[in-house]
Amino acid sequence: MRGLFIKFFAVVTALFALAAMGPLGGSALAQSRVVILDMTNSMWAPIEGGRKYQVAREAVAGAAQNLAAQSRFGLYVIGNQPDAGCEAVTEAVPFAPLDRGALDAALDEAIPDRGRMPLFPALERAVKAIQSAGGRGRILVVGDGAGTCIPDTCAAARDLSERTGGVRIDAVSLNADAETRRGLQCITDGTGGAYKDTENRDEVITFVRTALTGSETPDAPRPRPRAAQQKNAPPLPAINPFRPGQSPVVTLRAVLAEGKEPITRGLAWRVLEPTGGDASEVWRGADAQPEVNLPPGTYRVEVDYGTVSASREIAVKPRRAQDITIDLNAGVLNLSGAARAGGEPVGDVFYYVHQLEQGSGPGKLVARSSQPQPSFYLPAGAYRVVARHGLAEAADTVELEAGAILGRNLALNAGTLRVEARVADGEATPRGTLFSVHARNSDGWREVTRSAQREPVFTLPEGEYRVEARLDAASASTTAEISAGEQRIASLSLPAGRLQIETRLEGQSGPLDAGVVYRMFRLDGGEAELVQTSAQAQYEGFLPAGRYRVVSAYGLANAVQTQEVSIEPGKTRSLSFTHNAGRAQLGLVKVKGGLTLGRVNWSIRDSNGEEIYTSTETVPEPYLRAGQYVAIAERQGQTVRQAFTVSANQTTVVEIVAE
Repeated sequence: MRGLFIKFFAVVTALFALAAMGPLGGSALAQSRVVILDMTNSMWAPIEGGRKYQVAREAVAGAAQNLAAQSRFGLYVIGNQPDAGCEAVTEAVPFAPLDRGALDAALDEAIPDRGRMPLFPALERAVKAIQSAGGRGRILVVGDGAGTCIPDTCAAARDLSERTGGVRIDAVSLNADAETRRGLQCITDGTGGAYKDTENRDEVITFVRTALTGSETPDAPRPRPRAAQQKNAPPLPAINPFRPGQSPVVTLRAVLAEGKEPITRGLAWRVLEPTGGDASEVWRGADAQPEVNLPPGTYRVEVDYGTVSASREIAVKPRRAQDITIDLNAGVLNLSGAARAGGEPVGDVFYYVHQLEQGSGPGKLVARSSQPQPSFYLPAGAYRVVARHGLAEAADTVELEAGAILGRNLALNAGTLRVEARVADGEATPRGTLFSVHARNSDGWREVTRSAQREPVFTLPEGEYRVEARLDAASASTTAEISAGEQRIASLSLPAGRLQIETRLEGQSGPLDAGVVYRMFRLDGGEAELVQTSAQAQYEGFLPAGRYRVVSAYGLANAVQTQEVSIEPGKTRSLSFTHNAGRAQLGLVKVKGGLTLGRVNWSIRDSNGEEIYTSTETVPEPYLRAGQYVAIAERQGQTVRQAFTVSANQTTVVEIVAE
């Protein structure tokens, strides 16, 4: 009986120990982290400590070094695909156990470009990834935008927060505009996350490190007094001391300017109450003209409208309703872009609004959008507006007065160029064709854009361009004149044929898959011209029509063969090489079977005494044509020689004993 009790106690103790260890016997649940990295074109802008994208990459790479080895980690990059739409999320590092080498490589390749910013598709994907791994984790957004594919960021954030479960979202923006700051704040508020905007490198690095290495538990909201329940406010805690009907009703309104009609949509309100040296939020809402129950006291009312922010101090008196109107001293700027003056607005245009200050300069970027014909809510003042469509750009200056609603249709003076290339009549553009577009300047032609799409469409300013198509060693070019509002089609003919090459060893059934280098020399005309080199053992590529000498080199020594071939447009030719060769493995030792010595200068001479190979490797393994050879090893002033024989498709071990 005593023995049974001891066994039972041991089993119970073991079960408690296993429970304490957690799933899979680990000491704790592995952290789940996903970083969403903004690589839109604005990330080229400088902040204190470097360009935005450089600071962002540095911060993520540094913070990842502090993550536990068993952590699951993903890196999603958005905004760096100029020809993609609003679902273009690049999983630069798929969500999986942390691979720091893969992360460093992905960060090195993350370069800003003129793409859209599908932030919410990236967030949705990140949430699903974390939830599939256990449901708890943190997402970090790093960039200077809140997404260009969602018209109402805060509404989308509220919808997303209902599905995040135990996933917390943090965000840090790098000198973002007011609209972006408001959008990111909405995203993080919904999941208990933290948000910060800064233009200081050290602050970015600190925030990213804290966000990635901190607890997965959302921050608890700090306790503070709240006003009575409102129809457009979040639920109130049971301990709320203010009840509807007992507090005065304050009606809030905002106008662009004095005497204008109240604004009917797009407002975000906050009411704060001073508490000591700080101010606590007691209510927030997004109705156009909210009615708020507030107990008597002094408050500060804040309102945001696009990039416009305004505030006003109010005093609420007992049993007295009040109407509060805040003058935003702002206007509305509606923008559109047209291919030519007076033309219809076109899509896929990026708009940028810069606030002009006294003196020269482009001004400070305060708003941007890729929405069709966007409306910007701006403080009264002077602005420089820019529209970019492909490589075309138009700009204008605007003086926006309080209460004004202005429209600008910017003439881009641009046309489109569709390019195709064919190697034979009726054959579609082969995959692998690279197109480049060159603009004329004082020095001749300068490349302005390129694409590997099969039939790309370029948006270009008016002017003359040269278009080139390159397919392996084959190329063709033509010129095109672009006019505003018109589309041109450039069709290029590549007088080329396909060449397939393989190499095998004598006595071997299948072709080699490595160790071969091909060189292709064009023989038409005078001297042979090297036009293509490839280390692809089973090569397939295109060459301009003509006659060629093809060299197959197996290794770096004398296993070399040559054939000639004629290439015809639209035809495929095949070459096969068979090498009567093997491999030698060289080593210098003090005694037979001993350890190999280093710091050796090796050379090999053939049966004619000609030096065909040199190396400083400790154990070189050259491929050689079958035959007789002499290996020479030089070390510390001593030279040793040994003859050896190489047979086809065999490895010959050459062990030389130092004297």
